This record gives sequence, C-alpha cells and structure tokens, in this order.
Amino acid sequence: MFNKTIFKQTFKSNYKLWLIFTAALCAMSVLIIAQFDPIQINSMMDMIASAFGDAMGDVLSGIGTITLNNMLSGTFYGMLAVVLPVIFVVLTANGLIAAQVDKGSMAYTLSTPIKRRTVATTKGIYLITAIFMMFLVVSLVGLATVQVTQGSAFGDAYTADVKGVSKEFGWDKATVAGNLNMILENPEAVTRGAEARKIDEDVYKLYLQQKIDGGTNQTTMTPGEMAEFQQKFLAGITAAAEVLDTSVTGLTSNLAKIKNNALALEAAAIAADLVPKETLALAPNEEVALEMQKAAFVGVINAQLVSKQFTLDAGLNFSVQEYLTLNLGAVLLIFATSGIAFFCSCIFNSANNSLALGAGIPVAFYLFQMMSGFGEGLEFLKYFSMNTLYDPNAIVSGGSFWIQFLVLALIGVVLYVLAVQVFKEKDLPL
Repeated sequence: MFNKTIFKQTFKSNYKLWLIFTAALCAMSVLIIAQFDPIQINSMMDMIASAFGDAMGDVLSGIGTITLNNMLSGTFYGMLAVVLPVIFVVLTANGLIAAQVDKGSMAYTLSTPIKRRTVATTKGIYLITAIFMMFLVVSLVGLATVQVTQGSAFGDAYTADVKGVSKEFGWDKATVAGNLNMILENPEAVTRGAEARKIDEDVYKLYLQQKIDGGTNQTTMTPGEMAEFQQKFLAGITAAAEVLDTSVTGLTSNLAKIKNNALALEAAAIAADLVPKETLALAPNEEVALEMQKAAFVGVINAQLVSKQFTLDAGLNFSVQEYLTLNLGAVLLIFATSGIAFFCSCIFNSANNSLALGAGIPVAFYLFQMMSGFGEGLEFLKYFSMNTLYDPNAIVSGGSFWIQFLVLALIGVVLYVLAVQVFKEKDLPL
C-alpha cells in the first residue's frame, strides 16, 4: 500500500511549494515572537483605551495579562497558521490526483503494475507527512526564536530593565536578576532601568524594593474599607479627568498624566481626600495639608503603577507545553482540512472541479467561523464550521480542547480512507 518510488517522485514535484509556505510561516512566527514586548503592548492598549473611551477600556480591561502564548494564539495561530497551510494543502492535494488525471499523467502511472490503492495511499501519506513536517519546523524555529529573543523557552526570561542595565554596565543578566540591589543602590542603573521600563524613577525604585521583598504589598484593609478607598480614588481620577479634558477610563490607563500635571494632581488630591482628618489637623497651614493630600494621592498612583509592572513581568511567562499544544491543534485542523481537499481530488477527474470544491469548503468554514464572532445573531454559524474545533484561546486560557482535537483527527482519518477507496473504485479516463 506504500510505494517508495512514487513517494520520492511526489516529493520532488512538491518540495519547492512546501519550502515556500514553510519559510513564510517561519518568518511570520519569528517576526511576531521577536517583536513581543509586554510593556509596548500594554502601552498600545492604553492608547487604544484613551482614544476610544470607556467602551473600549471595558473590553481591554477584561483581557488580562498578555503573555507571549496569548499573543501567538490571537495572531499567528488564530489566522496565519491556518490560512497559509490551508492554501498549501489545497494546491498540493489538487496536484496529487485530480490534476494528474486531468492532464493524463495518471494513465502512465497506472499502466505499471502499481495498484490504484497504493498510488492514492502513497500520495496521501506524502501530504500528511508534509503537513506534520511543516509544523515541526515551525515549532522548532519558534522555540529557538523564543529562546534567543526572550530567553524564556528553556531558561529564565529577563525583564527589559535587567537587560538594559546589564548591557549598559556590562553586568551578567542572571546576576542582576538575582540581586536587584545592584540596580537599586546605583543611581545611574536606576535611571537606565526606569528608562527601559518607560516609568518614573520613583515608581521604578518602589517596584525594585517590592520585588526584592518578594512581591507586591498586601493590603490590610477590610472589604468595606477597600470599597471606600476605591470610591475615593475614583473620585480623584474623575476630578483630574475633568481638568485634563479626557475620559476616566483613558486616564485610569495612564495615571502618570495626573502626576505630571500640577492642576490635575491638585484637583485629584482634594476630591479624593485620602488623608484622615485627624492627620490633616496636625498640618500647620492649608498649603502643607494640601501637600499631604497630594503626596498621598501620588503614593497611591505609584502603587498602582508598580502593580502594573508586576503584571507586565507576568507577561514574560512562556509555556512550552501551551506552545506545542497550539501547534498540535493547528496540525490536526490542517490534517482534517487536507482530508477534504484530498477527498475532492480523488472524486473529480477535473482539476478545476477538484480545486473549486476542495478550496471552497475550507474557505466557507473560515468565513463561517469569522462571521460567527460578529454578533449574537451570527453566532450559530460556528456550528457550520470545522474550524471552531480548533480554539487557540481555549488552549492558553485553560479551556477544554482535547475532545475537539480527537474529532479533528477522526475527520481527517475518515476522509483519507474514503478518498483512497473512491479513487480505487471510480472510472478514470485512461
């Protein structure tokens, strides 16, 4: 059922196309991974929230920490790792059987003692092998890129400040990461680290101190006190937003703007009224009392900004298991899709008919899946798309996906078996 000669001939006829698509996938994967920067991405999200107001801010606030796996699931594996391989398998499957029957070259192959089943099985094995090898190469290149650019595939990931300070002073990154006092006790290093993180030095010092102490400070407030404090802080942000003529959501995403504007800070401090009245009573005059209010509000802003830095650090986390699972899911989806294309190639004697249906069905699946996300009224379309069985977001968010993977594998196996059987029994214009 397998012929080595046919496999070699098929490989020679199709390896250039395989190389082109594999190289394109690898290049896009490398580009996305190499440019991943949690701080830059977070800043971009803040800009979007500021530009589009409260509605967009509410959407972005629900996304949570953006890790490299999150980014890859939503960009590369959400679209590129599906579209390009689908084009490859459609073109290749059409050329393996239907195009050869259409051109008459299949008659030469079948004039030898080789059986039809062997021909179809061998060509099907080539297509399956090409898919698995494509994603194997993409996976290995991706892991290598993560290791080189992020240092987190098979080792520790280093934050932007550790990288920047280590490069500036010629220090070892591992040593600096393990002893952040090297930065904290060196004013020049503090300046360089703050620049690398794009935050004020006072915020950066607080971040370093908390990280050295083992994490963010734990609150001792009761739920009621916390609710009251949040209400006061929101009142301060609202007052500052009025002064700066911006939205509350946009300003919440960029609290440093309040610190850098004297009028906004004064309005926020007065509105928030964070300092207890008995403490304000000790102030010698109103100016000192106002400075105490401003200092308290700046302290809260700094604490919020430090918390944000810890969130950004979490964005550097990379799970090799999640990454490999993303690739496995993509392989199974493309395997099932290739089963459709190969089945069509075995059914039709015309290359045009094979290509029309073999490409049309996967394209329809992709469009149905995409349209299902446009609103509740179109959500039912996901049930008409095989692509919904591969959900990259479920993989990185701890959702369920193994049953879907099994279904995709079964679909692919059934289609390939049926394709071989159809080709074996159908009439050919030989």
